[in-house]
Amino acid sequence: MKRIALVLLIFIVVAGAAFSFDPTTFPSPIQPGNILVSPAFHLGGHSFNLPSGYSYGSAFGLGISAAIDYALPIPFALSVGGELGIIMAPGSVMTPMGIPILARIAWHPNFEVPNLDTYIRFKMGGNIGFALDSNWKSGGGFAWGINFGARYFVSPTIAPFAELGFTQYGFKIKEAGLLRNLSWPSYMFNIFTFGVTIRI
Repeated sequence: MKRIALVLLIFIVVAGAAFSFDPTTFPSPIQPGNILVSPAFHLGGHSFNLPSGYSYGSAFGLGISAAIDYALPIPFALSVGGELGIIMAPGSVMTPMGIPILARIAWHPNFEVPNLDTYIRFKMGGNIGFALDSNWKSGGGFAWGINFGARYFVSPTIAPFAELGFTQYGFKIKEAGLLRNLSWPSYMFNIFTFGVTIRI
């Protein structure tokens, strides 16, 4: 038992030396007061349920966005910002399209790996919704998301990044014909995001 405890202690000490972590400072490529501009592409889908006989399931969705974040000059590695985008599901029966407007906040834990920025981001806002198919009408709704991401600075100012998570954009669906007086909740979502960050 003592040998097992000793081996575990050695493992913890070695792992701690090899795997540094600082929750209060930004990773080295980012300094408090920096501005990060990030154009991005999003991949996800569109999901909705209509009454019996009108269920169309889900469809592929995609989007583009531009975001700006500010690294707060406080003793904790937080950035705040905003995001504006365009999302659509071209394979869906109603071809929904949305314009999400989101506020966002991220924590950047510092693993002290050169040129690497990792983060956990939460965002919240609204979605302005449309239906490009004239047989349907669509309104907007609430939008929110949580993402886990990483960016790697290939130069002092340029960093490709990728994110995994879930961002949901609310819609309100109405049929323009027989069921035009009824509406159903619907949403589009993103799961994977990639793009480039420019540090100012």
